[in-house]
Amino acid sequence: MARVRVVVGSRELATFLETWAAADFVVVRVLEPRVAYLPRTIRRLRPRLAVLDAEKEDWPSLASRLKKALPRLRVVAIGPDDPWVVGAAYRAGVHSFFSSGLPFHLIAKGLKMICEIDLCFWPRSIGESLLARVPPRRQGNT
Repeated sequence: MARVRVVVGSRELATFLETWAAADFVVVRVLEPRVAYLPRTIRRLRPRLAVLDAEKEDWPSLASRLKKALPRLRVVAIGPDDPWVVGAAYRAGVHSFFSSGLPFHLIAKGLKMICEIDLCFWPRSIGESLLARVPPRRQGNT
């Protein structure tokens, strides 16, 4: 597999990929969440994967903008396994979400699998996030 072109949402994520997955990924740009990147700027970079830090401010908006610019781009978020954060990722159209508590080598392996065979990864808290949107049952309803 040729090295996958990646845009990342923080310098820390760029360092992570350069340390744990340099043979598989090449970081083509570190994106700043508050910068309004033009769709043509993103398309010119030709990324195949975007990896965002779910602990940075305004990252769901950045995820949405990336998906609008390149609908086939696989956007992945890495952050706390918190139902609110995971729910925000789901609503932003993120392809996969990795808990920041996972070992780095497993996240790197998961990113590679997303690119090779289009797997999708979500933590258990996605269930809590989705169920929280369902109104509670009323008594007498079955």
